[in-house]
Amino acid sequence: MRQAEAARKQRLGPHCLHDDQVLSYPFDRLKGKVRLMVIHGDQDTTNPIEASKQMADAAKAAGVTTVYATVPGGTHLAAYLTYASQIFDFLDAQRPTP
Repeated sequence: MRQAEAARKQRLGPHCLHDDQVLSYPFDRLKGKVRLMVIHGDQDTTNPIEASKQMADAAKAAGVTTVYATVPGGTHLAAYLTYASQIFDFLDAQRPTP
């Protein structure tokens, strides 16, 4: 079992939250304080899309307002560049009103 888990973590890469990290992250501390936007390109070869989906689902389950988007054709960086206007709209909506 340890070998399989080590191989899985190696396949997922060093920048990816692993199952145990996602499941143990205290998302409930964020509830009502921040909103989360998770963006992932469906052509990302750096991190698996399942990891982003899992993180978004865990945050939602903890009551954190979460927006998840898959960017068709998006690679690891290009997904953010392609989705830039939606990112800025999301950030603008988070500003407190004066």
